[in-house]
Amino acid sequence: MHPGDAAALGLTQGQYITITSRRGSMNARVQTGPSVSPGQIFVPMHDPAVNQLTLWHADPLSRQPSYKHCAVKIEAAASPG
Repeated sequence: MHPGDAAALGLTQGQYITITSRRGSMNARVQTGPSVSPGQIFVPMHDPAVNQLTLWHADPLSRQPSYKHCAVKIEAAASPG
């Protein structure tokens, strides 16, 4: 996540957070860097937990899933698990 976003949320590097969408939630650790745009986060999409956050939507011809974006809420996690 962008360092400014982490600071605004009171989060620190390595801290556990809960990422929640309308479809699910997962825990992760904060890693900040300027390559992530403010207002966005990046989580590798190859983790099955990430795919539970996103809406199942696929291209009608290729059936390629669209696991690239969704709105989420970020908050400090009560525990790592």
